[in-house]
Amino acid sequence: MDTKKTKVLGMSALLLVSVIWGAGFLFQKWGAEELSTAYLVAWRFTVAFVPLAIITRKNWKLIDKGYLLGGLASGSTLAIGLGLQTLAMAYGTEPGKCAFLTATYCVMVPFFCWLFWKKVPKRAHALAAIFCLLGIGLISLNTDFTITIGDGLTLLGGVVFALNILSIAKFCVGRDPMLITMLQILVGAICGWIALLYTGSFPESVSLNGAWNIAYLGLFSTCLCMSLQSYGLKYINETVGTIILSLESVFGTIFSVIFYKEIVTTRMGIGFVIIFVAVLLSQLAELGKSSTKTE
Repeated sequence: MDTKKTKVLGMSALLLVSVIWGAGFLFQKWGAEELSTAYLVAWRFTVAFVPLAIITRKNWKLIDKGYLLGGLASGSTLAIGLGLQTLAMAYGTEPGKCAFLTATYCVMVPFFCWLFWKKVPKRAHALAAIFCLLGIGLISLNTDFTITIGDGLTLLGGVVFALNILSIAKFCVGRDPMLITMLQILVGAICGWIALLYTGSFPESVSLNGAWNIAYLGLFSTCLCMSLQSYGLKYINETVGTIILSLESVFGTIFSVIFYKEIVTTRMGIGFVIIFVAVLLSQLAELGKSSTKTE
């Protein structure tokens, strides 16, 4: 296939992912208003696992210790991150705010690379971190310099998402990305069901809207998006890809304002912009040394 065409298709796939993920914050919020966090996480991953298991079944023979470790590391961090994100919404954090606070994981990744792999961050990464902290302050800090439980949980989720990115980077090299994704989702489902059985937070009933929220999160935000993400990042520079994916925070806020009637104050709006600039700075610092993906 023509290289230019594959790049266009890859970028289009990642842009679609950012739109679907952006809308996903709405469905998470609506789901969290009716169902427990553990119930949402368990069913979200279970619904996503079934089609991925069918798609990858012919490659199961490739699964070895490396695949299992990759699935365990990436799946557990993804489940915990999404769990914290969903719990934050149950505590009142609105979708748009959650989207931008979650995006801070992009800025955290270089510093975790420094911690674990002794890969010293660039000056742009440090500047991005400063911008990020400023943006968080504008969005979340109260007059007494405290933040809400929901915002705190969202930021903690961002830390876990950064660890998830590192685990994928560690174990995906030289392995089938769809197979790793399937194992990641399987582990996420297991984590969700363990949490659900431990908490016993089963609902007495699930409304049609609740079922639709789970279906969207499982089939679209998880199964489809993670498949499209694997496809898109195969053909384009991963830094450019990350920048495109970070647009989920913008789409999440737009959808929240339109459909959830979230009110974005001037101060919050400035904070959103600053965090997005921080994400761009952090990713552009990597652009010069990232190789272009080709078929």
